[in-house]
Amino acid sequence: ALLALMDRLNLPNFLAAGHSMGGYVLFAMHRLAPGRLTGTALVSTRATADSEETKKTREATAQRVEKEGHGFLVETFPEKVFGAGPAPDQLEAARSLIRTASSAGVAAACRAMASRPDCSPQLGRMPGRTVVVAGRQDKLVPPAESEAMARAIPGAQMFWAERSGHMPMMEEPEVVTKALQALVRPTA
Repeated sequence: ALLALMDRLNLPNFLAAGHSMGGYVLFAMHRLAPGRLTGTALVSTRATADSEETKKTREATAQRVEKEGHGFLVETFPEKVFGAGPAPDQLEAARSLIRTASSAGVAAACRAMASRPDCSPQLGRMPGRTVVVAGRQDKLVPPAESEAMARAIPGAQMFWAERSGHMPMMEEPEVVTKALQALVRPTA
């Protein structure tokens, strides 16, 4: 769908940024049309597929959401995505985002993430203009995994959000801004 949108916008090549599941979307776009992406920003994401345990957890979450709705995530999920001591407004912003989701969408997202392939083999073919942004306090994507992903992408630049968890764009937006600037305006 995103590639079709780029066609309608007459954008044969483009830079793209993806946070978390958005990174999974970028990997899929790269598999489908590798020449279209001229650069990527991979923010708090991973190339590896889910472990069997994580797949089971995602399916259990999807089933619970289908049965009860996704309201329980409003209280449980925000605490998992921030580094130490998130500001109350950050927690409320995350809760607000969850409230706007649909239960069907949340269940489908859980299953889509669980079924994604291991994208590690394509890292060596990612666009040369790639930035990887990761939070040192990320509880969902271990920092070592982010660092290994960046090392596997030729020419990738690593940007660390030292005080952030999984949401560096909310916790340390200046780090994400700097990374996006490096992607859009690379230095000679």
